[in-house]
Amino acid sequence: MLRLICLLMLSLSMGACGAISDMKKNAKSASKNSDRAADAAEASREEIANSRLLSRSASASKSRRDALAALIAAQSFELKVTEAAKFLKAFEYQLVTWQRYDTPEYYQELLTEGFNEFFRSLKEVNNDTLISSDVPSPISVSSDNRQTALSVYAIAAALHESHIYSKASTAGKSPGNNPQSILNLIFKTLKKINSFEDGNIEYSSFKSYEKVIYQNKDEALALLNYRLDMLLLIVLRKSTTSLNQSVGNKIRIAKGKISKKLSKLPTLFTSLNYAQKAYILAVFKRINEVTSFQEANGIDINIHSDVILHLKSISYKSIVEVQNKSSDTTQKDIVANEEFVQQMDNILSFSN
Repeated sequence: MLRLICLLMLSLSMGACGAISDMKKNAKSASKNSDRAADAAEASREEIANSRLLSRSASASKSRRDALAALIAAQSFELKVTEAAKFLKAFEYQLVTWQRYDTPEYYQELLTEGFNEFFRSLKEVNNDTLISSDVPSPISVSSDNRQTALSVYAIAAALHESHIYSKASTAGKSPGNNPQSILNLIFKTLKKINSFEDGNIEYSSFKSYEKVIYQNKDEALALLNYRLDMLLLIVLRKSTTSLNQSVGNKIRIAKGKISKKLSKLPTLFTSLNYAQKAYILAVFKRINEVTSFQEANGIDINIHSDVILHLKSISYKSIVEVQNKSSDTTQKDIVANEEFVQQMDNILSFSN
């Protein structure tokens, strides 16, 4: 009996050893399969990431080409600004997601490529001429140069635009590298250029895209002048009987030099509804953004003489004063009217 029991235990032991051996083999096989699956998943992620970058680059490039062509072809200034905004929003640096290959280093490369293309496109829009060679009057420009001038002014007016996707997709994901507008990047770089030219920093501290802006410093400064003139023209158009038509049409019909004597023009500002007033005051904030930057960085504030002439012709203080005394005027309107007067005074102070 004892012998039989021993044989039975030996048999069971050998069976268990075989099962353990099979389990080890299965485990090794499962591990290999898992490694192969992980490699396949990694390869798939790699392919998806590469495809995403290639697709984004091609799509953004096409969007810029289409928008630039539409900008040049558009007849009205309003449509030109719309297409200019599309063009500026389509630079790939504004579309980074910070996934996989969207590293800070890659982002800097996109900025460098973007600014090289931006300044080349600006020259192309301006009939293969640097915009700094001449800043035409936004009011009295020859009909032959109308479309070209409007296109450049549209780009300048839209410089603050940035893609809404960049704001939604990158918030908090890469501090210090979130996409910014062309205007903000130009502001930051011009400030850095001043610091370098004052001997406070080394040229080696410049990033590649900042060097591109530095190489095109005169163009960047001219853009600020274009922007200032056009935003002021929008204020004139929206708040007076003078230029109270589409900006494009006014430029088209203007011929020769403007008379040095303009009759006083009553402002329409006090008769506008609150939303219309708020829009004009918002444009003034954009104007102040430029003039404040120029003042802080020792850059001359050059408002075209034609624009200054029209601004000086506006009769606004007396009209605002009369409306503010009316019992029908709300407190919100009084505040808006007074801010309009303050903004007009501020702008006119630059002409003294």
